[in-house]
Amino acid sequence: MVGTAQALKCTHLLKVSIVTIYIKINDGNIATYPYTYSSLYSENPSTLYDDRYDLRGWFNQTETCLVEGHVLEEVVEADSPVIDPTTEKNVIDDEPTLVDGVWTLGVTTVPLSAPEIYAYQKFLELEAESK
Repeated sequence: MVGTAQALKCTHLLKVSIVTIYIKINDGNIATYPYTYSSLYSENPSTLYDDRYDLRGWFNQTETCLVEGHVLEEVVEADSPVIDPTTEKNVIDDEPTLVDGVWTLGVTTVPLSAPEIYAYQKFLELEAESK
């Protein structure tokens, strides 16, 4: 059985993507991020939606897409850098950037603050005591 500390150390290696993340683009610029069904509903309150299409399918039929030329693009998540969890953490960027023609949500490695380092050390001590 994997201990909590081991699991915590390994979490930076795990990457689970449950839903597709979209971004609405206008003239190459971010118009709305993230773009969700709520975004679609608020922009098109008189439209009734069913399960015939996914979010992109419905968006592609809107006036925003057909007349105004906005596009909905999928956002991919960049790989998380391997870190030393005793001194640093990964932080997901606020907005994606265009990388080689793909809208990519980046991950930045930043140092832990003094309180975070202290809390992590205390966590490891408690974990060791519980064994």
